[in-house]
Amino acid sequence: MGFKLFTSQEFKVCPNQEVEIMKPIELVPENRGVVHGIVHKCGHPAKDCVVKLFKKECEKYKGVGFTYTDCFGQFLFPVCDTNVPLILKVFCLHEDCKQIDLKSGCQEWPLREEKEEIEES
Repeated sequence: MGFKLFTSQEFKVCPNQEVEIMKPIELVPENRGVVHGIVHKCGHPAKDCVVKLFKKECEKYKGVGFTYTDCFGQFLFPVCDTNVPLILKVFCLHEDCKQIDLKSGCQEWPLREEKEEIEES
């Protein structure tokens, strides 16, 4: 479950000034989620890695989108299809180390032994 983004009215902040928003902010629930995590390479956060998200359609995986990791190795995907099987692929261009570790903020998922065909879009 996610929430809609709140958009305020336009305002300006001058140097050495703070602005207080007096209107209460209420978020409306939406049926969407977020996939986020950290890519580690050789025990350190890996920046500038490509993380690609795939969703399962008709027994094949189709590319949904991609992003790059930031300087802390973090990535983020908004997800609208919340009941669809997803996988991630991580590509690092730096050849310093071959070991890539993908950490998530939730419990560990069991790895699938079977190989499935990936269809890139």
